[in-house]
Amino acid sequence: MKKVIIGLVSLLLVGCSEFTAPNYSNNKDTIADPPISSSIPTNADKEIVGGVVVEVMDGNQFKVKIQEDALINGIGLSKGEVIIVRMLLSQAPSRIDQMPFGEEAYAFLYSLIMGKPVELEFEPEHMVDSMGNYLAYTYVEDNRIQDILIKNGFAKLASQDLTSTYENEFKKLEQLAISNEEGIWSLPNYVNMEEGFNAFILESSNISLQQIEDLEQKLLTKGNTLKENLFNLIETEIPEN
Repeated sequence: MKKVIIGLVSLLLVGCSEFTAPNYSNNKDTIADPPISSSIPTNADKEIVGGVVVEVMDGNQFKVKIQEDALINGIGLSKGEVIIVRMLLSQAPSRIDQMPFGEEAYAFLYSLIMGKPVELEFEPEHMVDSMGNYLAYTYVEDNRIQDILIKNGFAKLASQDLTSTYENEFKKLEQLAISNEEGIWSLPNYVNMEEGFNAFILESSNISLQQIEDLEQKLLTKGNTLKENLFNLIETEIPEN
């Protein structure tokens, strides 16, 4: 059922140019971001591990091949081991779920880190997420990648229940992106500050009511009755629990 609804909403979105994300992956002016600073100091109590990015999976997730053996907070990393890393305190729209700006966020991150040496800075008490992925601040040549993604509107600040000295810096960059309507902030009501992104399809297979209202208003001039059609589809296809 979810595939049916996703397909229907995707077809409707084709006719709504307002929901077509700009193709930043081919925009050299956007990708060529200047260094945040000449040097970004890391906290003395943080653990740093070096590696090389061997695959970019999504706009906030990638694989790193570890360069040297390391032991961090009781967790051992071996030279040559490939680990999945998700960037701390940032959240990007999902490319896999075909969310607006998901593909652009992926292409932007790919251009910044693919095949490059990186330094991973861990918070010892927040090293892994519930899926077993490693959580880290990510640096390439003294540039913190989270800063670049947030400033350009390819990611938002994400709360991960930790106290970080970098959080205020990320907030300032996010406010700048909001003011300039960069990337994800160019779509009205798309970013949910607390939960992430207002996806067109929720996990429960219900359509986001706000998205239905927005899309219906945009399609009224064409005589479409979007909400009625979708609700009828949901009522007939999704059995009651």
